[in-house]
Amino acid sequence: MSSRRPGFQRALERRARWVDLTVLALPVVVNVGVFFLPHATKARLALNYEHPTLLSIFASSYVHFALEHLVGNLLAYAVGAGLVYLLCVHSRRRGLFYALTVTSLLAFPFVLGALNVALVRPRVGYGFSGVVLSYFGFLPTALYAYVHRHFADDVGIRHSPLPQIASHVTRDGDAIGHRTSATPPNSLE
Repeated sequence: MSSRRPGFQRALERRARWVDLTVLALPVVVNVGVFFLPHATKARLALNYEHPTLLSIFASSYVHFALEHLVGNLLAYAVGAGLVYLLCVHSRRRGLFYALTVTSLLAFPFVLGALNVALVRPRVGYGFSGVVLSYFGFLPTALYAYVHRHFADDVGIRHSPLPQIASHVTRDGDAIGHRTSATPPNSLE
């Protein structure tokens, strides 16, 4: 038996769980499912900043009107969430991945929507980009966990920068990545 460390792929095969892959796939299924809802339903789920509802504050993060917007968000999600997952699994910090995922999918839509509503203006917001960015924002923490586990014992999770939720606001007040327009595309008059 070799004393060599197992390769990355072999280690992933040993550590990945079906439940993990299901959790990773769930946001894709939800976003695609919402995309195929009737346009009028999606228009009601999009966040009207002047007349928000609790449902639209949450659901707007999962609404897409254009296929390009959906595909771009899902590709970015695959990269960001995939990297965080791999780093957390290989650093044996799967709990970090689950904590981020629950927070990103259930709490961030409310936080991002509330930030947009706080800056009232005649717009409609929608899209998964703000949630996706939470995974990219967490990458330094996941990377520190991985480095600590595999390369440097004196580097710990406490050295990682804290996620700055409030910094997800652009210069004009929109949550980063949240599409905005005066009305939903192809709005029903």
